[in-house]
Amino acid sequence: MNLIVGSYLKLEYGAAEALKQAFDIINWWKWHLVPFSWLLAEMDHPLALLTGCLTRWGSQVAALIRLLQFKEAMQVVLGRRKQEILDMLAKKEQRTRASDLFHLAQSDYFWLQLADMIQKLLPVRIAVRVLEADSARLDDVLEQFGRLANHFSYSTLMTHSLEKRWFKMDHKLFLLAYVLHPARHLQHINPKLEFAYTTSLAQYAKEMYQRLFPCTAEEGTAVYKQMAVYLAKGGAFSSSIPEYQDSKENPDTFWCLMTQPFPHLTKLADHLFTIAVNSAAVDRLFSDFGNIQTQRRSSLVHDRVHKLATIKSMLPRKPRSKAKAAGGKYLSRQTTRASKLSGDAAQAALAKAARQTQQQYVDGPEDIIVDRQQMDDLVQEYQEQVEEDEADDADFAAIPGVKRCRLSDLFVDMPAFDMDLLFEDDLGSDSEDD
Repeated sequence: MNLIVGSYLKLEYGAAEALKQAFDIINWWKWHLVPFSWLLAEMDHPLALLTGCLTRWGSQVAALIRLLQFKEAMQVVLGRRKQEILDMLAKKEQRTRASDLFHLAQSDYFWLQLADMIQKLLPVRIAVRVLEADSARLDDVLEQFGRLANHFSYSTLMTHSLEKRWFKMDHKLFLLAYVLHPARHLQHINPKLEFAYTTSLAQYAKEMYQRLFPCTAEEGTAVYKQMAVYLAKGGAFSSSIPEYQDSKENPDTFWCLMTQPFPHLTKLADHLFTIAVNSAAVDRLFSDFGNIQTQRRSSLVHDRVHKLATIKSMLPRKPRSKAKAAGGKYLSRQTTRASKLSGDAAQAALAKAARQTQQQYVDGPEDIIVDRQQMDDLVQEYQEQVEEDEADDADFAAIPGVKRCRLSDLFVDMPAFDMDLLFEDDLGSDSEDD
């Protein structure tokens, strides 16, 4: 996902420069406390400007959202006290730099570009939240890639960036994991795609079973038949059976019930759903070890540290927000004041940015100089790379036994990202840490 963000900043013209300008503005106000106090006085809910961590781009998105909440207050203060603030600065270089940043903060083009960038990166943030969870599975990976392909369908270059990464993945493995989730089944899978025909999926299940487990030809045939019954929702997979409806949201429970009637397919599903898709859990475990064995507890033996970390991993983690502590899994916009999360001005700016066309951003206002030649050279360079990659993909797809499909062809009617799957810190809301 970090590579996808990197591709966006590289391919979306002006995104990287806008990100740098935004953090220049944040840092200037944080280091000048008197002007910042005037800024807070103009806000209904005083907030703190956030500084994104360089190695955690998700925190940078939160910092951009928080900056967007300061838009109206910043423009009011600069409209009234701009010259007074400049007179407070001693050196000419400081005044020149501050004047450039103030001109930028008073430009509607900058705020629209910032809001547009936030709107395009928030879905990637949701995908990261899902895939960094301890419970993330292969089917979650494919679903998030499908949602991102739908989200970035407006950009040919971003679509190719996603397809390029998807092409290097084991398509059969991820597709089987997605289909074997009882709640997903064939939902949003393109029925006209030969790669995803029911007969093809049954054959993939047979091949995957033979690839993972030493088995006889009869067992492979049994997997093929069981997969065909599952895809047709026949026998024990019938949707009219209460156990099917009660357990389909939890694949572990569902396939546990199917152990007796369909042992081979259950064995395959259990194996696919236990494959780790990230190293986030390991990173959290190392952090837990560091929090347990501190300098004041350096005499703890390894066995006891391991036991304490095991107990801590079994306990529920501290809620990320008060709404989540009250029982909600995620922070819902319906349970939190909209003005507290983003402010009316931020919401309006986001909505307005969504209506801006790409050509409007290329043209820009009169006071913004856009190097069209630089942009054309960048697009031309990347299109040449696209053609080279497509040639390599064609050569690879021609290898016997290798089957691939495009991500954009695999799904139909894939829903958009649910913005309610964001935590408070994703939206830059005020918390106890502020």
